[in-house]
Amino acid sequence: MTSDASGHNVEALVTALASKDAVERRKTREALAAAGTAAVPALIATLDAPDQHLRWEAAKTLTAIADPTAAERLVAALADKYVDVRWVVGEALIALRGHGIQPLLRVLTQPVSELPDGLLQGAHHVLHDLAKHEELAEIVTPVLKAFDEPEPAVAIPLAALQALQNESGKGASGT
Repeated sequence: MTSDASGHNVEALVTALASKDAVERRKTREALAAAGTAAVPALIATLDAPDQHLRWEAAKTLTAIADPTAAERLVAALADKYVDVRWVVGEALIALRGHGIQPLLRVLTQPVSELPDGLLQGAHHVLHDLAKHEELAEIVTPVLKAFDEPEPAVAIPLAALQALQNESGKGASGT
């Protein structure tokens, strides 16, 4: 069992995220955020929970922690069937700033027809917000613009591939 510095059991806290009491859920999110990286593995696992509200709470907590090790799983969670969960997952990726770009771009290089429903919507949300950051705009703006092309199914994977190549060529890390 994993414990945070104040002795709270992370698994018990994650379970408490399912509480019907909104105040208890908020306090639980705060305690998990205070646990920091120790809580990340349990929160990542919770992104697969059958309960939509629990997935939302886990994503909201991951937003506060902003641990880059969650990036890959957050990108996958952008395909959640519920738009409110996708939105908060997007917020968690945005909180990672540059650390979430490469996993997102790798997914976007796949044929659009093979991407899970909702993923493009979530990706657009993330790219739109990341483009507001000067140090990331050069990388993400061309991909964001590809969403508005006459043939986005062709333009998005090509733009994502080009952005990945540009990112790799610079040796950029997640800023």
